[in-house]
This record gives sequence, structure tokens and C-alpha cells, in this order.
Amino acid sequence: MSTTALTVNARSAVFNHHDLLIVSCMATSLMRARHSDLYAVRSQWERAIELQAPGVLDLRLTEYCGDAVTRERLVAVLEEVESVLVAFGERVPLTHLKQICKVPGLLFEGPFPTRHLLAAVRCLLELVRAAPQAAS
Repeated sequence: MSTTALTVNARSAVFNHHDLLIVSCMATSLMRARHSDLYAVRSQWERAIELQAPGVLDLRLTEYCGDAVTRERLVAVLEEVESVLVAFGERVPLTHLKQICKVPGLLFEGPFPTRHLLAAVRCLLELVRAAPQAAS
């Protein structure tokens, strides 16, 4: 199991790489469908997903969390990811995973335990919410 550390200013959290990757794919899918105002974030995250490697997924949280409006919108997307995961119940269906996570080398053998993804999105939410805003 590989891990990925994300840092926002001086605060860090460590994630299971695959869990963070799936949550990031879910978030970009929602941004594409419902949050066109987050085009820059979505584009950068999609690029980060393309370039990811075990232990490396640069979501540029410090950059995006420094702006209060962007941070609030990012929180809304992550809360939406959390709601989608809760609605799935105990497992995320394989069809959903294959639809949103088209990442070379990432293979799913069956439904994925929701609890792992919920832990990741909640930790990510905590990190984003706690980020101090940049001075104006």
C-alpha cells in the first residue's frame, strides 16, 4: 500500500494513494458536471491524476485554499463526494469506479469499500476547511 502526503501551508495529512486517487477522480467528475466555476482546479487535478505515481498526487491545495471563494467551492464539491459515497452504502459499484477513474494502471476487481473512501474524503475536507486564508 502506498501513501501520499498532502500539505496545506503547515498542515499535512497522509492518505492511502488509491483512496485519494479515487476521491480526486470523483471530485473532478463532479466539477466537470456541476461546477464549471472550478475549471482551473479541475484542469489541474485532472493533469495531476494523469501524472500521478504511487505516493505522488499534487493537488496544489495550498494554492487553491488560499482563496476563500475557491476553498468554499472546493469544500462544497468534497461534501458532494461524501454524500455520493454515503448513498452507495457499503461498497462503491464497480461500474461507477470504471466510469469515473480512467487512470492507466488502476484496475478494479470488484466493488470498493466505501469506508476507505469516506475516511479519505473526510480527511481531505478537514485539511481544506482548516487551511488559513491568504492575507489580502
